[in-house]
Amino acid sequence: MVFIVEAFFGGCISKVINDGKDYSWVKIKRAINDKNDQNISTKIYRVIERTFNTVTVKKFKDTDKLYNAIEKIFIEFKHNSDTLESVKCGLGILGIDVSNQRCENFLEKFYVKIRQDDDLYKAVNMTLQQNGIKINQEEFQKLNEKVDKNHTELIDAIASINENLNRKSLIYEENVTIKKIKFQNNKKQNYIKHWNSRLFLHLDNNENPITLSDAFIMPDYIAHKFIKKILLTPNNTALDKVIEQFIECDSSSTLLITGVPGIGKSSIISWIAQKYETDDDCIILRFRDWESEELDEGVFKSICDILECKKRDLNGKVIILDGFDEIKCLDRRDYLIHGFLNDINDFDKIKVIVTSRLFYIDWSSFHNVIELKPFGINKIKKFYHILTGVELNKNKIDTNNLDVLGIPAILYMAIMSDVSINENSTKPELYNRIFAEKGGIFDKFAYEGLGYDTGSHVLRNEENIKEYFLFLRRVAFYMFDENDLSLSKEKCNIPQLRFKGISMNILEFPIKHLFENMVSTIEFIHKSIYEYFVAEHIFSLLFNILSKDEKSVIDLADTLGNLFKSNLLSTEILEFLQYKISNKLNNKFNVVNKAFQLMLRDGMTFYTRKCYKNAIDCEINVFANMLELLHLWQADFLDVEKNIDRYIKYNINYALNLRNMKFENAKWDRVNLTKSNLQNSKLNKAMMENANLTGVNLREADLKGADLRNAVFRNAILTGADLRDAILVGVDLSNADLTYANLQGADLRNADLRWADLMGANLFRVHMEGANIYGTNFENTVMAEFSNSKFSNSKFSDYN
Repeated sequence: MVFIVEAFFGGCISKVINDGKDYSWVKIKRAINDKNDQNISTKIYRVIERTFNTVTVKKFKDTDKLYNAIEKIFIEFKHNSDTLESVKCGLGILGIDVSNQRCENFLEKFYVKIRQDDDLYKAVNMTLQQNGIKINQEEFQKLNEKVDKNHTELIDAIASINENLNRKSLIYEENVTIKKIKFQNNKKQNYIKHWNSRLFLHLDNNENPITLSDAFIMPDYIAHKFIKKILLTPNNTALDKVIEQFIECDSSSTLLITGVPGIGKSSIISWIAQKYETDDDCIILRFRDWESEELDEGVFKSICDILECKKRDLNGKVIILDGFDEIKCLDRRDYLIHGFLNDINDFDKIKVIVTSRLFYIDWSSFHNVIELKPFGINKIKKFYHILTGVELNKNKIDTNNLDVLGIPAILYMAIMSDVSINENSTKPELYNRIFAEKGGIFDKFAYEGLGYDTGSHVLRNEENIKEYFLFLRRVAFYMFDENDLSLSKEKCNIPQLRFKGISMNILEFPIKHLFENMVSTIEFIHKSIYEYFVAEHIFSLLFNILSKDEKSVIDLADTLGNLFKSNLLSTEILEFLQYKISNKLNNKFNVVNKAFQLMLRDGMTFYTRKCYKNAIDCEINVFANMLELLHLWQADFLDVEKNIDRYIKYNINYALNLRNMKFENAKWDRVNLTKSNLQNSKLNKAMMENANLTGVNLREADLKGADLRNAVFRNAILTGADLRDAILVGVDLSNADLTYANLQGADLRNADLRWADLMGANLFRVHMEGANIYGTNFENTVMAEFSNSKFSNSKFSDYN
């Protein structure tokens, strides 16, 4: 029902705007006067907000024709003595450009009544703040003075407008059928808006009003995979041409755009959205917008649901899915992406573009794969000139550190924060400088003449800065804990800042634009900023406990259980954490390890003294995160309680970090360690029959005498592994990397070694009766003795 009403108003408003006629006005007016519909204003406001972003009204953008059409709606609310609803609808206009003179005129029209009603004043001010419009006490005083002088004329003017509206002859259009609008949830307009919006540190300041479209520089790329039918020369064709030719090719195909955080993946999607603005076949969606349960029936079904269309309607479309690394069901991500790409085979002319960070997605099923490269020195100089208007002196940048400084998001924040870029800094070091309480981005905002004078007096108060940091950390961790990058403002306990008697909502802080400018939700402007503050929150809690004179291992176990129960630490969060730990907690490994042993013995969440829903998932989450945390200290070998075996056996979905750990004589039959990291671990004489070790990293691992019969090692890395006398009967080692592994005396009877790489391996006295070695690489192997094996298509050059 809500959809029908909104579609109804969308149609009526568009007709009023585009045709310049009033034949739809009667319907809008009648609905406004419908006292039985308590939510009518919310529905109309939502339509107004969307109407300003539609292609149908683009030619009227910022013209009187557009404003006047919408103005009728909120004046009608005023005429019916519903001031608050009138203000809400008026925000549809203000949202276009709050600096427009219309903003002041609008407030003047309704301010007389607003200031006379405290409850109304609070409600209106909250509504304005939620829409990014700040009215402080000084500004209200100015309005008071102006309204006192002019309110009579203003009221007369409004009355005159209402009288003219009432006189108009309005034609009622009967028998209108409201149909479901397919593809209405296409996010393309959001990306176009982003393309044309100021960069987030160029808002509310006196810097040049630089937009993404002004600053965007198409990055270079590495072509990892291309199919011939696109007819491109990999790495020699500019990326914009690659994308254009992909979108315009006449057959189904898939393209993965991948790269490190901040490299510009979403900016490229905004570029595509702008370029194909009028192309209705171009559809953009975000992975972060799906809840885990919405993907239970697969990505394709979820796309159809959100677009309210049938599967067949997508033939001929270009489906762009941004941010695969932000998917909320990481444990099923490979299954979901492979299933989705397999569904593409049912179509003749569908193109799919997916963006993702590196290492979060399996490339194998994509037709085309490109990795974005950091800016080189020439693009850095160009970017610097766009932002500052001056040329960059090469001596002021460390050209040996372009892998970090060449990442556009990092470079932008460093330049805008006046942080030195001529030092060889890691990403965490740069972020630490950018978000330092002194000397970083806050100095940029805190002093007059540096670009952010508005509200600067509030920022000169160190307590306000500390309060803001605390808020950033808490919100970021809450997002991590909820596994949701978008939170409703009601959940965030948004505090007020005070200075010299002035009160300010913390989201009106002068650097509020670290967040997306959302009406009812909070999102960080970039995922890497969220990850930095998640790491800051975790580190601050650990530091507080570990810096105490009397350290309580039980208190530490309690804190760790609470921190890690709900979500898994990303590679990027761990990178930020490792930097902080190595600088301030490097000598605290033994205490943390002691807490881990205690948790292994009694339960990962036992010392939190709380009961959790999905308790097993919570236990495994804490276990997986604790493994990652301990490895940040880079200890030589980790000795662990035998109780670790039960956690490893219960694990099904997670790739565990078990590097440099001792597991001699472990009994892990049928264990699932898919894609886990067991590099350099000691597994000699372990019992691992029928184990699933697909894609596992066992580089340099000690597996002497291990019983691995019928285990699955597909695509596993066993480079340099010690497998002497191991029982490998019936194992699946297809496509495994066994280069320079020591297999002396190993039993490989009936093993599947198809396309495995055994270059340089020691195969002395190996038993391989019945093994399938089709396509196996035996270059430079040492003293092999075979019988009854399949040798077709195998390599034996330089065989000894």
